[in-house]
Parts: sequence; C-alpha cells; structure tokens
Amino acid sequence: MNRRLALVLAAAVACLAAAPTADAQTRITVKKGSAVDLTAAGAPENEYDVNSGSDPSAFCGKGVPLTVGWTGATAPVAGTQVYLTGPNTYVELDPRRPKAAGKLRAVAVCATGKGLRPSVKVAQNGTSVSCGAKLTLGLAATESWPYIEEPIVVGPSGANGWTAAAGARPRPTAICVARSAFKNIKTVRRTGTFDAGSATATLSASCGGAGRVLAWGYEAAPIAGNTWRSAESSSARSVPFVGDATPTAGAKGFKITLRTADNAPATASAPVALSVRCGVPAGG
Repeated sequence: MNRRLALVLAAAVACLAAAPTADAQTRITVKKGSAVDLTAAGAPENEYDVNSGSDPSAFCGKGVPLTVGWTGATAPVAGTQVYLTGPNTYVELDPRRPKAAGKLRAVAVCATGKGLRPSVKVAQNGTSVSCGAKLTLGLAATESWPYIEEPIVVGPSGANGWTAAAGARPRPTAICVARSAFKNIKTVRRTGTFDAGSATATLSASCGGAGRVLAWGYEAAPIAGNTWRSAESSSARSVPFVGDATPTAGAKGFKITLRTADNAPATASAPVALSVRCGVPAGG
C-alpha cells in the first residue's frame, strides 16, 4: 500500500469514528393520545368530577416523554403525571371538571436514543427546580391547587432552572435528561395581550433551524371580571387557563391558546406570554 492511499484510509477511519452512531443520535417524535370524552354533567360544586372513564394519556413507547401538551380543555389541567418505567412510558393529565362537554386529548413530545438517562425531580418547597448536571425540562401543568387569583409564571429560569410560581401551592416539576442528548440550548419567549372582548388568546413560538421544543411554560395575569367561583366552596379562579397547548411542525415550535377562567369574553385586557426551551438533538 502506498503512503498516499494509507493516509486516505486513515482519514476515512477517523471520520467514521468521530461520526455519531445510530444509537448515539437523539430522535424527536410527537405522539397524540386518544381523545377522552368529557361531560359537564354532575354536581356543579364538584370541580374534581371530570365525568370521564379515564384520564387523558399519551404514550412514548420505549422513548422518553420530554414535555406534554393537550387539546380541548375547557377547565384547567391541574397537573401532569410522568411514568418513565415499564415497556411503554407515558404522561397522564389531571384535568378539572369541564365547563362544557368536549374531547380532551394529551400530546407528548418524545425522545429516543441511548444516553438520555431520564428522571423526574419535584421541588419539595419553593417555586423553582433544577436538575443540576442534567438538562432541566420543566412541566407547565404543575398546579396542585388550580384555583388562582394572582399572576401565574411558569417557565425557564436562567441557563438551566425552571420556575413555577402558580398560586398558593406551587409544585415545580421537571423531567431531567443528560445534557449530551441535546446541544444549542436556548429559550424563546413571546409576549402578547389577552384582548378585552375575546374569550381566548393565542401565542406561538418557533425554535428555528434544527431546534426542537423540549419544554414550555406560560405567564398569565388575573382578569377580575372573569372570575370563576364554585357554587358550594370558596374555590375561585380569575387567571386564564391553557385550553390548548400543542407542538407544531414536528416540535419545531409550540402554540398555546389561553381561555378566560369562566370561558366568557374578557372584561379587560391582560398580559400573557409563552416561553419554550429549545435544543438541537445530538447527532442530528
């Protein structure tokens, strides 16, 4: 073998060694769960009665759920349960009693690939959580008590934190994955206004380039004239809630639709915002 050929072969071997293998690549998919029928029948004071046969879920198979959204909520989605063990990982929504009949569907952004090393971290107190050496992918629906009359702020905080200032009982929760699974981590924030006279407000954000949405959060201020109150208890909410939260274009972006607490046209304008944590899948 002549020297020139040997050098060419050596360079080719080096390139192959440096290239990511199929197992090292992180792949992103969007999985939609089955629609769950919800009815508004039942005792009006029982805000926990969702009148459905099962809680809305979305399954990631052997992958890892990174974040969860939904469509069709006419009342707050008060929490998200994440199940990382077993042959079919999944997320499950904890909706409150709907204000109107409809169909609620969970949507998950899932990741596959070796080296993700997923775990879940729940803050024991305070309004923030961080996964430390791992990448922090906070959940937007972590309200253990969704009857809120002060501003909600849920979303990325700093380089790798997550804030969940949501009412009197915040429960900041994050899915933690290896930082090596994603690169070029950044936060994209979009602001808007919930216009007076409208019952909904929509915001959208895009990661740009090869980025994918790994987590999302939102901000909303109270609208006193649209306070929902329980017929039989002191429970009340004046802050708009998220009716729809969906990844767009294969998780390259994210879109949310906020609804007034009483599902009636807003009596006044109020600021709202959407924040997404973006990252480029490793090996992509």
